Amino acid sequence: MEQVAEWAAQGERIVVSINMSARDLSAPKVVETTLGIIDACGVDHTLVDVEITESAAFLKDAELGRQLQRLRDAGITLSIDDYGTGMSSLSYLKRIPARYVKIDQMFVRNLASSREDRVLVESTVQMCRRMGLVTVAEGVEDQVCADILTSIGCDLAQGYLFAPPLPPAELLAFWRANHSAARQQPSH
Repeated sequence: MEQVAEWAAQGERIVVSINMSARDLSAPKVVETTLGIIDACGVDHTLVDVEITESAAFLKDAELGRQLQRLRDAGITLSIDDYGTGMSSLSYLKRIPARYVKIDQMFVRNLASSREDRVLVESTVQMCRRMGLVTVAEGVEDQVCADILTSIGCDLAQGYLFAPPLPPAELLAFWRANHSAARQQPSH
């Protein structure tokens, strides 16, 4: 959060994702603690995205669902991470108050060579669009894959095709080089 605050002070509204597991979300006062850290650093809540792993089997607990809603009500974006790898994918789409669905790279990686993966990704994209959710393809490593994702209507993509993980200073330079026209809007 200190890094997000530093970037914001430099005029850059960069959204940072935080992974939270079922264990994290079941900790006492997790919402209060999370919001306290964000607020102590002076970060706008809209610059924080909490990614919930799709394979975490916690949705039977109504209290955890309420905690997720409290995070969302506070302005934090929620994403379902690694979508497609768990056993209850459809119930997650219904129960998690998420904005983004991140399609796991195991389905994205072989889009050009696997008819099954293409069908699964395309149907997920169509279903999410009808539900008002934004789709993000994880693990995009080549232009052919990116082109297929564009053709099936996937909203966003991430992976080594665009950039490897970068340290803060390099990320800021990359960000500025690639987002100069969109500086007024937060972006993932």
